[in-house]
Amino acid sequence: MDHEEGLVASTDHGPPQLVATATPSAHQPPQPPLPARTPDPPIFTALHWSPDGTTLLLPTSHQTLETYILPPDLLSAPSPSSTSSTSSPNDHHHHDHHTLYPYHTSPLPEPSSATTIHPSFTLSLPQTCLYLTSPRNLPIRLISPFATQGILASYPLIHTRTETYTAANALLFNPLDHGASFFAGAGRLVAHFDVQRDGEGPVGVCVLGKGRKRHGRLAGGMGYLRAARGERGIGGVASALDFGVERGVLAVGMYKGKCVGLLDGKSVGEEGVVGTLTLPREEGHAADGVTSVRFCPGPGRGDYLLVAERVSEVMRVFDVRKGGVPLATLRGREALTHQRLGVDVTEEGEVWAGGTDGMVRVWEGMGMQEGDVEPSSVWQGHQDAIGGLGLHPGGAGVLATCAGSRHLDDSGESKGTQGRSDGFMELNDESSDSDSSSSSDLSISSTSSITSSSASDEPSIQKATGKGLNIWAL
Repeated sequence: MDHEEGLVASTDHGPPQLVATATPSAHQPPQPPLPARTPDPPIFTALHWSPDGTTLLLPTSHQTLETYILPPDLLSAPSPSSTSSTSSPNDHHHHDHHTLYPYHTSPLPEPSSATTIHPSFTLSLPQTCLYLTSPRNLPIRLISPFATQGILASYPLIHTRTETYTAANALLFNPLDHGASFFAGAGRLVAHFDVQRDGEGPVGVCVLGKGRKRHGRLAGGMGYLRAARGERGIGGVASALDFGVERGVLAVGMYKGKCVGLLDGKSVGEEGVVGTLTLPREEGHAADGVTSVRFCPGPGRGDYLLVAERVSEVMRVFDVRKGGVPLATLRGREALTHQRLGVDVTEEGEVWAGGTDGMVRVWEGMGMQEGDVEPSSVWQGHQDAIGGLGLHPGGAGVLATCAGSRHLDDSGESKGTQGRSDGFMELNDESSDSDSSSSSDLSISSTSSITSSSASDEPSIQKATGKGLNIWAL
């Protein structure tokens, strides 16, 4: 049976039903010489759906990328006698949901700070099944779960002053050319790469740092951009990317910058920063860095941009045609953490987000409401922070979530993660200076169960339960 035929949206709008689970494989990454200690258990740190809805890509805290191919009968109760390519031969199915196992695990030599999946990924066409990942101190890699040679191509991003590799904090294939190129946000710049140029540097670079003049022109004639002409660039470190297809806008979330930069996605490296969205400060919230930017994918809604920050209980909705003050503030997120938490937006303008309390929250009417907006739905997805969340791209009424976070034992030592692949934001900022000189140094060598929840007053050091991947029928 074809995978897409097997996932049919249910007409039952009852509570979400758990249909499948998985736990990360216990692959221990290489460690430097240290006193003997118990290895930390692995956790999933993010989640990516393939565009055809057949496959999930999950980075782990043990420096691996795990590929899960979903069974065609995902939304049906598993039969004890049935077998699946995603199941272990010795697997004993739960009577009410599937237990999934990775089709392929790709070990990485270093922690990866960013991963993304190709927009043409089609399971029946192995040549399209491509991922990008950016291991620390190494070039960006193009890999496939079906390639015997492992690395298909590599793309160096080199710091000109130190002559060392710079890891990307965010990766995004270019939707305008169907993934023939990609963007990498690293340090104080965004680099544009040609996928076909294996071993070569970027074909274009936009430096974001202060002291760089902004241009005032962008295809589409967006009025707010005219006011940006001649102003200084934006400060901070590129930490999140998303593309607004309707206007060809590349949004760049900034760590330490309290803003989102807007680039002309058709000419990155030529037009520079053409506009900015400033994030207001919330009393009592540190809100120290953007973790996610998401344009609404629905027709006629592509001007609405969602911005999520770390250590913040709110998310902001902007209308990029107007800029300035946020159109709406989504409250009650439960995200006072430095960890990246899962966020997704539907074509209908629903915002789905995971919290540190393991709850999934939904806000309706993105772009249709103004002012403060409270969640319309709250339900328990895990017993730990939800670091990855994504809705089935085909609208099949399926949600995937993954959870896990850093915890402290009685001795005060960190448990539950390993290395720097744990979803906590440690961004690559090779220059600690904030002036224009630091921006210049970052130039790149180029070759051309439903329950309600309330906030707890107790510290978020809880028993590490509810980790792993959950897949839900909505």
